[in-house]
Formats: sequence, structure tokens, C-alpha cells
Amino acid sequence: MSLRRRLRVFFLPPRPVYFVDLAPPPPPVYAYILPVPVYVPVPVWVNTPEYVAPPPNNVIYNNIHNTVVVNNTTNTVVITNPSGQTKLSPLQFRPLHLRRSLPPHLNRRRPAPLL
Repeated sequence: MSLRRRLRVFFLPPRPVYFVDLAPPPPPVYAYILPVPVYVPVPVWVNTPEYVAPPPNNVIYNNIHNTVVVNNTTNTVVITNPSGQTKLSPLQFRPLHLRRSLPPHLNRRRPAPLL
């Protein structure tokens, strides 16, 4: 059995006669501009509640401007931050687990069936 995919080409019939080519609509009389809200700073006397905390450090945000170069021949990674400092680290391959790990009580092997 061939694994080739067949390319199917469909030709559309011509447009019907009753479709009329319309001219584009006229341009607007005036430009639509979104309103810009007035900036009002938070007064100094407003205290934030105790349960409000700044967000944790975001890894993507902190490393967005770093340049990463992976060299597959030497298995090294060179990371350069915006200030020009470089960090050289070897690639570390971790084995992929193809199966989920089971709890210990379910991880026992089943006995072979009797024939």
C-alpha cells in the first residue's frame, strides 16, 4: 500500500452573472479616535490591604532578553544577557519517562497467566 498522499484540486465554477461588482464604500467623514482616560495617581494616604502581595518572579519575564545559543556538536549552551555577560553550561539530557509512575501498591507486576 502506498503511503503517498494524493493531491486533490477543485476548480470552482465562474461567478454567477447576477453578482455585481460593487464600488468600495466611501471613506469616513471624520476619523474615529478612542477616548484616552485621564491619568489619576493613587493618593499617598491609600494603603494596600495586607493580603495584597507583589507577584512572584516570573522566569520568562526575567529571561526574555537573554540570547541562548545551543551548540549541538559540543553539547553546550551559551546564554548571553543584555549587559554582555555570558554563561556557558553543558546540555543535560534527562531520560523521558514514557509511562506514568504508579503508586507503590499498584506498581507490582501481575503474575504470568497459566496456560
